[in-house]
Amino acid sequence: MKLLWEAWDSGWLTQEDLSSIAYYHQGTYLNEELMGENFEPKPLKPLSVGEEDVLKVFLWLYNGGLRSNRTPADCIIKEYYGVYNGCVVLIYGGLSDGGGDASFMVPIGGVNFQYNDDMIIVVQFK
Repeated sequence: MKLLWEAWDSGWLTQEDLSSIAYYHQGTYLNEELMGENFEPKPLKPLSVGEEDVLKVFLWLYNGGLRSNRTPADCIIKEYYGVYNGCVVLIYGGLSDGGGDASFMVPIGGVNFQYNDDMIIVVQFK
């Protein structure tokens, strides 16, 4: 599992992938010039219930599993941005007590992302 910019640096995602993720995250905001008026993101295929359950168990295990006072049912997929090259891209919560009120812009691979507290993460299932 990596943060979005780590996944980009590791070659998991292309710039086209990043553009689609940004579009689903914030529309064309901050990327109007890059995307133009007629930008078409990659189609978003929903996760099946089984895929979502497996993902929640993985995220729970990653966040301490049995050592935590939480269960996979506490995991909330806040935003889902699709699957790209075998990688699931999402924002999740419910498994930690942390979090602030940050709001900032991060350029990744020539695509700008607006973050408001939660970070976009990438889970590789290759």
